[in-house]
Amino acid sequence: MSVSVEQLLQQNSARLWRARETGSSAAAAVPAGLPTGYAALDRCLPGAGWPRQGLIEILSDQRGIGELRLLLPALAALCRDEGAADDVYPPPHDLGSGGWIAWVSPPYRPYAPSLAAWGIDVGRMLVVNGAGATEWAMDQALRSESCSAVLGWANPRDPHALRRLQLAAEASRSLAVLYRPLQAGLTPSPAVLRLALLGGGTEGLQVRIVKSRGGRPATVNLGH
Repeated sequence: MSVSVEQLLQQNSARLWRARETGSSAAAAVPAGLPTGYAALDRCLPGAGWPRQGLIEILSDQRGIGELRLLLPALAALCRDEGAADDVYPPPHDLGSGGWIAWVSPPYRPYAPSLAAWGIDVGRMLVVNGAGATEWAMDQALRSESCSAVLGWANPRDPHALRRLQLAAEASRSLAVLYRPLQAGLTPSPAVLRLALLGGGTEGLQVRIVKSRGGRPATVNLGH
């Protein structure tokens, strides 16, 4: 007895995945993220914010175009003893809901008065000189379970180092962000989210979502 393709599809409908059926059900499977503080960007991210787990890469060849400002609202939320941070990240140990914010190998020393004006508790900041071992220092900070956020500046050449960092970020409760040159976007990465930043235009900072787990590429203009 011959069976048509359509009959086979009907008989096995429960086992099939159909691309046209993705959408609200697929979106519902994505955990809620930490709001970025920029509604236009949140609308383009699967969890309506920064991923709770996994490595985030921010790619840029220009400094001072807003690459740090992009994270400041979320960092301020993580510093608060009550509120948004408690809903997203369980309090690490006894450091309060904010925990440490680790800066690993930043190109410039973070300016405390400006950060405090954004609502960031500078008493919870930890600045680490990676001295050529930025990925290792980030890995240790993520695995310590004492940090709410770990930010690093490096361009790992070894794909295994990137993979280890992604695994540590996946297992961590920290916001994990790696700043890399724009050229790094030409090579594969295990990061769950990759953003490319472009500035200098009339519309201010442009954020391109190059890769997003559970999402799709998009471009957002955040202004000056």
